[in-house]
Amino acid sequence: MNVAPVRHRRLARRPCLRLARPVSVPVIDLNPYFDGSAAERAAVARRVDETCRRIGFLVVTGHRVPGDAVAAMEETSHAFFALPLEEKMTVAGPPGDTFVAYSPLGDPRPGDDPYAPSRPNLREVFHTSRYDTPAEALAHGYPAEVVGSLPPNLWPARPAGFEAAWKRYFAEMESLASRVLGLFAVALGLPEDHFEPCIDRHLGNLAANCYVEQPEAPEPGRLRIPAHVDFSTMTILHQDGGPGGLQVHQRDVGWVDVPPLAGSYVLNVGDVLARWTNDRWVATPHRVLNPEPRHAATRRLSIPFFHLPNHDAVIEPLPTCVGEDNPARYEPVRAGEWIMTRRARLVAAS
Repeated sequence: MNVAPVRHRRLARRPCLRLARPVSVPVIDLNPYFDGSAAERAAVARRVDETCRRIGFLVVTGHRVPGDAVAAMEETSHAFFALPLEEKMTVAGPPGDTFVAYSPLGDPRPGDDPYAPSRPNLREVFHTSRYDTPAEALAHGYPAEVVGSLPPNLWPARPAGFEAAWKRYFAEMESLASRVLGLFAVALGLPEDHFEPCIDRHLGNLAANCYVEQPEAPEPGRLRIPAHVDFSTMTILHQDGGPGGLQVHQRDVGWVDVPPLAGSYVLNVGDVLARWTNDRWVATPHRVLNPEPRHAATRRLSIPFFHLPNHDAVIEPLPTCVGEDNPARYEPVRAGEWIMTRRARLVAAS
């Protein structure tokens, strides 16, 4: 049975904060890991491991992403979604495929996925990949078998600066993902550079979700995005303070709010990383709520970066996550095969 959402207290920015009554989604300052002593780095790594074992979600500060890059991403995204629909549709992807450029309000995803939406999502989406064209991806060492499956980037003519802001932000997310995966490796008892050979030709993608105004209040129980698990290594989310927001399902607790904290990112474990860690770390269902009826006519913007490993990276339980009393639960699989199977299932069900 679900329980009422837990109210969160805003935490001070200091490493490995411990409370007598811990919050459900911890806030962890990364500064001590990047700049601190060996003991401080180890303390942050332990806190990350504890959090990913328990809930698979954490809020991080001290992440090193410049504020002006975030501001430009927000400004240009808001301006794009405010354009007339017919103009946005000039950069629309195939119907039902939310992984290519612009996708209008709707994108239903019925199907056999227990976490897939059964009704249209109440959002518009814009999506980009690492490279604009197949030729560009080939030039950067991506194999031909991968290039054909990469969604193309379609850039709108307006607003001015949109493409530049998105490409800069994408690069910042790549850098942050690399830093965080180094921390994750240490938290898992591995060398800090363990994941580097698996991410130099990553399949990550960047999106902006615009949860649009609703002239009439939605019916009770309607969600902006129903519960799901991300098929990623991890997701790095920037969310604004608009009404209606993210919730995560914590075991033995129920649905818990993940309120926006200025200057922070929400990180969550995807099912690729859960598989890599032999379920030591959990990929947790999460959803997006509608606002209260009195706030139905407001917009909300969220910007997720979905990190995915190289196509040929072998995903199998890590050596530090198996043992005599904890055998491997998964057979090895190439990341690209796993990712494309999941993506194709979502698109086909649209």
